[in-house]
Amino acid sequence: MRTLSKQNGASTPLTLLFVGMAAILLTIIFKLYPSYYEHWQISAVLDSYAKDVEVESMTVDELESNFLTRLMTNNVRGNEVREGFFAERTDNAMNISVEYEVRVPIYKNIDAIIYFEKSVENKF
Repeated sequence: MRTLSKQNGASTPLTLLFVGMAAILLTIIFKLYPSYYEHWQISAVLDSYAKDVEVESMTVDELESNFLTRLMTNNVRGNEVREGFFAERTDNAMNISVEYEVRVPIYKNIDAIIYFEKSVENKF
């Protein structure tokens, strides 16, 4: 029969291992979150173009300028977004897409590379 004096909780090494794994996981989450938050801001700007009536009268250059202005308003400062912006005008629609990747340093020479892609179509 077991007595209560023989029953113990988690050992110190096991507890330290758990705390270490939790710290690593939280560090990665906190480093990656800003990139995903900026992508959510960019997605919101692109989704607003899907319903915007003024897009019909805009040229591609005006649309790009307007897009960059909206990004600055939403406090998105990534240069890789500017390079990955593509707009194409057809007879009855405007196709807008953004493709870019973000490199986030995790620890010393370990980086996380996140690839984002979003596109919308505004039909006239």
